Parts: sequence; C-alpha cells; structure tokens
Amino acid sequence: MSELYPFDNTTHEVAFNARPNSDKPLIVHHRLRRPTIGELQDREKMLSLEMIENGREEQIITHEEAANSNLWDKIVTDVKGYKGFNDWTPLDAQGKASVRPSHKSVAIRAMYLGSATIVSDDEEVSITANNWTVRHTIGADPDNPLYEIFHTMREPSQIEHQKFKNTASKMSIIRGAKNPRTKIAQDLRAYADLYDALIQDVSGATVGGKTWDESNRQGFVSAIDPVWKRMVVQTLMSTIDAALLD
Repeated sequence: MSELYPFDNTTHEVAFNARPNSDKPLIVHHRLRRPTIGELQDREKMLSLEMIENGREEQIITHEEAANSNLWDKIVTDVKGYKGFNDWTPLDAQGKASVRPSHKSVAIRAMYLGSATIVSDDEEVSITANNWTVRHTIGADPDNPLYEIFHTMREPSQIEHQKFKNTASKMSIIRGAKNPRTKIAQDLRAYADLYDALIQDVSGATVGGKTWDESNRQGFVSAIDPVWKRMVVQTLMSTIDAALLD
C-alpha cells in the first residue's frame, strides 16, 4: 500500500481483464483525466433510477453503462493493451467511438473502486455532538487497499442534517403517459457541500505534496473528487441515522 494518496492527481490509470471468462487473462489499460464537477453531474443525471408502472408490476431501469460511457468519451486520453495498441496511444473521436461501451463503463467504475467505513472504538455515546472518523480505502480489496485515507468529520447540526435530507435526492413523478414513471436521482453537489462543511482533518493523503493542516484546508476541499466525498458522507450519514433508530 502506498503511503499517501495525491488528491490533486489530474490523471488516473486503470487496468482490467478484458477476458474475464478466459483461462488466459488479457489486461488492458485506460488513462483518464480527472472529470470536472459538471461532467460528473451530467453522469448523475443519466444514473437516475427510473421506475415504470406496468399494470400490477413495476419495472426498474438504470442507465449506468450509458452514463459511464458518456463520461469516458469526455475524459479518456490514451489506451494500451489492445490489438495494435501495445503502447499508450491517444484516441481521436473515431477511436473513442470504436471502443466497446462495456469497456468504457468498466474503466469508469475502476477509477472509483473503493469503500468507506466508520472507525469507532467508543463503548459509550457522548451527549454532545461527536467527531466521526471515516476510513476510506481506494482499490478493489478493502483489506489490502492501494491507499488508506482517514477523514475526520464533525457531526452535522440539525439544520445541516435536514437540509441535506431535503436536497441529497430528488424524486419526480411523470404522469400523463401510458405508463406512469418515477425518477429518483441523487444530487452530487449536496454531498460535496456537506463534506466541505463537516470535514475537520484528512490523513493518508496529500494536495500539492503537502498533508492536511488548517492553512491548506481549502486546497483539500477543492481537490477531493466529489464522488469520494459522496462515499464518505453516505457512510457518515447512514451511521448517524442508524444510531438514531437503535
């Protein structure tokens, strides 16, 4: 495991087996630039969960592959490992269009492989608001991650908690069609905004080659990918909500 994760990385290199059911694996590599918040929000719109009423049944539709493929088209720079692509090779528009959509989607998912859990060794609960530590791992195996990062978050106030619950997801009901539809979408900005408000400390990572302190807090807040922020906030808020129900 590398010691420190550079949150301000501008490129990501991912690799995966293009022949998962074959005895002989074939590893391909994709190089992707860091997506902007606008590009990620465009992906989120396509990731909306859509429920279609069909008589007595409901059909659930997601568009993950299309959403990931669309983002990949915007941020891919080079690939290698394919036939005729032994070394890193830039892709033009025609080259991007020729890549399998499933490979595009896998590359985006590989860029965000990770998990988050609450770190807690307290046997008692304080009457006052707590600080919470979230263990964030990057890589497919949380027990043997490529990077291990710890985010210390203060507990949200009642106003912050309620605002987040009101804005984190949005549901829209489309009537008038033959089959009524319901769309549920997350607001990535709401997760990022709450993370920015609650974060107190980050360890295991750098920005500009420096570790966290109050003088570069804004640098970290600006550099951390909104998708990672959402993972941390989801873990925190689900833990807080579950504790309230116990």
